[in-house]
Amino acid sequence: MSRFNSLKRQLNLCTSSSQLICLIKAAMQLKQCRDEGVMTKRMSAECWDFISMSVWKLAKLQAASHNHNHHSNRNSREDGPGEVVEGMKEEVLHLMKEAIVSTSGAGAAPRDLSLLMWGFAKLQGEPREVLPAAAGAGVFIDGDVYGVLAEASTKAMRAFKAQDIANTLQAVSILQLRDEALVTVALQRALSIMDTFTPQGITTVLSSAAKLQLPPAATLMNSLFDQLGERNSHLVAECDARGLATLLQALAARPTEPCSDRLRLREAMLSRLRVLLTDKGGDGLSSADGALTLWSLATLGWRPADDVLQRLGDLSVKWYTTTSSLLYGGPAPSPRDAATTIWSLAKLDCHHRPAAHAIMSSFVRQPYDYGPQPFSMLVWGVAKLGLRSQDFQAALANVALKHASAQQLSLHQAVLVIWSVAALDHRNSALNKELFAIVRKGFLHLTPQQVANVVWSIARLKAKEEPLLASLAIVLKKNAPAFTLQQLGSLFWALATLKWRDDALFALLCAEAAKQLRSGKSADAQVMSNILGALGELGIRDFDLLGAAVASMGRQPMRMTPPNLANTLVAYARLQHRDEPALTALSDAVLLHGNRGSGSRLSAQQPRGGMYGSPYGLLSDNSSPDSRRDAPSTQEEKPTTPTSTTTTRLPPSFSGQHLASILYSFGNLRYRHEGVLSALADTILDRIDANPSLGYGGADDEWLYLALWGFAMCSYWDHSVIPALFKAVARHSTRLRDKGLLDDSGNTHSRILNQAYQALLAQHRLGGRPPIDLPRDLINLWKRKFVEQRIVVSSFHHSFITRLRGLVTAGQHEGAGWTVQVEHRTEDGLSVDAVLIGPQHRGIAIECNGPSHYLTFHASHAAQDDCVELEHLTFCAASDEEFPHAHRGADTGADGKKGRVRVAVGELARYDAAGSFHHKIMRHDDATGGGVTCATPCLLNGSSAWKRSVLRAGGWDVVAVPSFVSEEESVRMIERAMRGHHTR
Repeated sequence: MSRFNSLKRQLNLCTSSSQLICLIKAAMQLKQCRDEGVMTKRMSAECWDFISMSVWKLAKLQAASHNHNHHSNRNSREDGPGEVVEGMKEEVLHLMKEAIVSTSGAGAAPRDLSLLMWGFAKLQGEPREVLPAAAGAGVFIDGDVYGVLAEASTKAMRAFKAQDIANTLQAVSILQLRDEALVTVALQRALSIMDTFTPQGITTVLSSAAKLQLPPAATLMNSLFDQLGERNSHLVAECDARGLATLLQALAARPTEPCSDRLRLREAMLSRLRVLLTDKGGDGLSSADGALTLWSLATLGWRPADDVLQRLGDLSVKWYTTTSSLLYGGPAPSPRDAATTIWSLAKLDCHHRPAAHAIMSSFVRQPYDYGPQPFSMLVWGVAKLGLRSQDFQAALANVALKHASAQQLSLHQAVLVIWSVAALDHRNSALNKELFAIVRKGFLHLTPQQVANVVWSIARLKAKEEPLLASLAIVLKKNAPAFTLQQLGSLFWALATLKWRDDALFALLCAEAAKQLRSGKSADAQVMSNILGALGELGIRDFDLLGAAVASMGRQPMRMTPPNLANTLVAYARLQHRDEPALTALSDAVLLHGNRGSGSRLSAQQPRGGMYGSPYGLLSDNSSPDSRRDAPSTQEEKPTTPTSTTTTRLPPSFSGQHLASILYSFGNLRYRHEGVLSALADTILDRIDANPSLGYGGADDEWLYLALWGFAMCSYWDHSVIPALFKAVARHSTRLRDKGLLDDSGNTHSRILNQAYQALLAQHRLGGRPPIDLPRDLINLWKRKFVEQRIVVSSFHHSFITRLRGLVTAGQHEGAGWTVQVEHRTEDGLSVDAVLIGPQHRGIAIECNGPSHYLTFHASHAAQDDCVELEHLTFCAASDEEFPHAHRGADTGADGKKGRVRVAVGELARYDAAGSFHHKIMRHDDATGGGVTCATPCLLNGSSAWKRSVLRAGGWDVVAVPSFVSEEESVRMIERAMRGHHTR
């Protein structure tokens, strides 16, 4: 026995694994000889002590040998990791396991059991550490050995001390064994002796239990935190860097609700982290601890102060540079550490470029060391931070293709990589094929966030994945209520980008978005812009969703970026939906960016003006800044004078295209907000004055045409920006002509030249100002391009012209003595659908206006000139098919037959006293044949109203025939125009 004790005392003298293995082998052989080759049923305490200390020592030496190997040169004569795992070592461990199993742990002290558990677990290796290749799962501990140790530990738990409990729980977490019985009794024992734990022991217990995420352990962990109480803060103050990282991990991994003093604990932890990093320089913090700290902070959503993040970033540069082994003596950083670090930096929105580039460079040096999990985390972090590197993307493609083709990526990992590749704009058809194949196999198991990410990625990559989209549409239809507003916004944008039309799908998505907006859930500016922009792009007039958007804008000030503002306003313009409350809120949001303005809340039931004056209602042909909506003028448009005497400039973040898009929207919707128009005019004029070469550029200067067109549609003439814009677009047109870019009649520049000519006609005919001095040949060029534009003739146009020819040919009633001309060109180059020439050689211009010519709006805002008188409440049977959103609301007289009826073209949006947005579709068939008169507010869009005004200014009587009226009613409209013509 004295010789055995002598061998045991030599354990601490061993300095290498090979020395230790020889000693252990000799000791085990000595014991076998003593016992005559047969293991006894109960080993002596000295023998258990020797075995447990040997396993513990072997695990320590293996870790030291592995770390040393990473920092020594190839000529070192010290033991390397290859010498650690040898046949002699396996033989020794086999002898130990045989001794443990044969005795069923009888006679082992709590300390022996905990050291054996910890040692065998360490020999197997922690998942987050770099291990020798031979140290795979199950090499050093098997089910029989663990079962003996776990059962013995459970029985003896009442005798375990604090350190024994910490060792046992850490071993179970390293082995990733969900042993509820052992973990539960261990935590119960920890609760009973909590006062005896050191700070390191407490953090080990908490982090180990948190890693396992067992339901019984969750409740006990809450009790541990609560029992610590006041000691929490003192515990944090005593933690070193590794202890704090471990404690943070325990909090981050807890699956249940936070402890009662979580806020105080948060402040204590962040304060301690600042001390360790800034005051002590982060000494003793390894790359693994740093990654764990960052991961915990990101998971908890605890963003520390900028100087703390800066220090963590600086340390990351130190850890992941090529010379890191010379700068510090800790363990070498692993791929998991690198991936966790950059993932966490991205989650914390910390753009520490040196740290990120150091990690990216380490990946490029050894890309194939990254397994599926760290690889997917790494590329997601890089993409989220918006970093670009050709070398990184080349390595990314190779590794991703390797993992994907080998089917090593899980569904979750594949989605992360797909999103990252799309965010990085990395186009690789072979890689896309492999990644999307993984998604196709498991699309039914995707979460709402993953569905949104995949659809967004398909749109971003412009991938040909129609079958996958069809499959995902099935998931969307089944689970629409599960998607958040953020996810819905992403889906709307992606589906609009892909031009994916599925009416049933969009009906569900629109209904869910409207429901969430009405429930009070707030949507940020980007989400609102994505949703409304998609409706505009696809031409989906979902008035319930549009109304919910207005209500959402009214609940909070809209702090939108210039792209958000421009996209949202363009969406309303494309939908041709003139919603004053929304436009007022958006106008105020534009002015928030100027050198004046403040947030405002919008009352949906009471539209109001902007900060610089009211929007002056509808811009009908007779409107002026002084006209009121309830008392419209009967005269044609007059030159307007901006009423704002203040000067507002919009910042450079508003590009020229943003400014022009706002003006386009105002012009097409016939909406004016004096404050915004003044700010736009001043801003554009400043940019023209500051850049005399503006107009000599290429496509970048085309926004000037759209801006000029917008001002013209708004009849905004009394500002020096107008002649400045005319000169700028003249320079640009001249440049295009001189370079021969306008020779082809179908060239892509026709659109901008048409805008210039429309603005010129508006200024000449309607502006009340002397014509702009422009070269005659340039004006003729604009007019020629305007005349050459293709004219689309609708079926309604054809049928109406046929009826009109019949009326004139018959010569009956008012048609006698009239002639008809189809597609007539005026001297200004305007194409009129049909012209009636009367006996007195005066002409009536007839425009056949389908649904696309009209805006939807609040009927109470209709001006007199925007109403068409109808004699009977009869409508063509096809009107619902042609314009399914036709709203017909009736106000009947006392007898129920007569009265004044307002029929809005398009959905008639009404706001009741509570601010609710609603509509109803009604039919009215006049079976009595009585002369019921109604007024129909038909608000033409900007282009159609411009054309009507220019024709009237040229001496024409104009009759606009809406497509929704019956054939008989359209004929009566023409006859009334003829009668009025005769009486002049």
